[in-house]
Parts: sequence; structure tokens; C-alpha cells
Amino acid sequence: MPASTKNPGGPLTQAAAALESELRRYEETAAELDKVALTSEKTLQRARKVLEECAAHQSELALLLPAFAQAMQAAQAKQQACMELTARGTARIKERFEARMALLERVAALGQRAQDINGPVAAVMDGDAERTPAELLKSLEEVAGRTEAVIAEASEVHAAAETDDWQDIARDTDALKQQLQSARNKLLVAQRSVAERAPS
Repeated sequence: MPASTKNPGGPLTQAAAALESELRRYEETAAELDKVALTSEKTLQRARKVLEECAAHQSELALLLPAFAQAMQAAQAKQQACMELTARGTARIKERFEARMALLERVAALGQRAQDINGPVAAVMDGDAERTPAELLKSLEEVAGRTEAVIAEASEVHAAAETDDWQDIARDTDALKQQLQSARNKLLVAQRSVAERAPS
């Protein structure tokens, strides 16, 4: 089986790992230098060798520290970019929320207007034996006019919802508009029926 490879991480992780590893080796070498017993030529040579290793670690750290600092700067730049995206997202959500609430207020008002004409529509459609055809026609025309106004408002709210891409509100207002149009059509049929009965 092939050996599994670990994710090396991003530039900051790699730079930090390299710096930490080199520091750890430097610490070990410096500790070894501190413990060397300087009692013979051999131990002096060993001490010089360890001292050279310490110098090599210092040189390596001099290279790794700027690389780590650069990785930190890159990480800070990414953080700043994320903060800017977050700020834009916050503003966009706030704007969309306020726009939706304003549209929902219109929907609520529209629903109330639709309810307000339900009673008059039902009353006129039931008819009244004591009312003359002329009186019925007048009532039908009045209710039909109110219904047309609500249909027009429903069309405006529906168009606004579609323009702003509020699909759920667009569906609801379209369904309400269709119900109102159905009621209007019944009113028109009733108007024609009453008009035919009216004396010429």
C-alpha cells in the first residue's frame, strides 16, 4: 500500500513548523555546547564543532524568521480580506432583510385589503331580492372597482418580489392575484346577468 501523505498545511503552518523545528535543534545544540567538558584537545575540537553547529543554526534562523514574518503578513492580508467579505455580507444581509420586511408589510396590507372586499363580494354575489337591478349593478360596479384596485396592487407587489428575487413572496402574491381575478370574473358575470334583467 502506498504511504499516506499528510496535509502540509498552508504557508504560515509550514513556516511556523520549520522555525519551531530549527529552534528546537538550536536549543539541543546549545545545551550540548554548555555541557561539553573542556579537559583535552579532543573535547576542545568537539566544542568547536558544536559551536559551528550553533552558528549554522543561527544562520538558518536568520533565513527562517523573515519567511515566517512574510507568512504572517500573508495571513494577516487573508484575515483582512475575510473581514471585508464579512462586512459586505453583513451589509448585504441587512439590506435584504430590510427590503424583505418592507415587502412583507405590503403583502400584509394587501392581504387585509383582500379580506376587506371578501364580505362585500359575497354579499353582492348572493344578491338581494328587495334590491332593484340598478341598485345591484351599482353595488357590483363598486365592488368590482375595489377588486380591480387590489388586483393592481397585487400585481405591483408580485413584480417587486420577482425583481428582488423573493420567490416565496412572488408565489404567494401570484396565488392571491389569481384568486382575486377569479372573484372579479364572477363579478363581471354577475354584472352581465343583472344587466340583462334590468329594464331597458
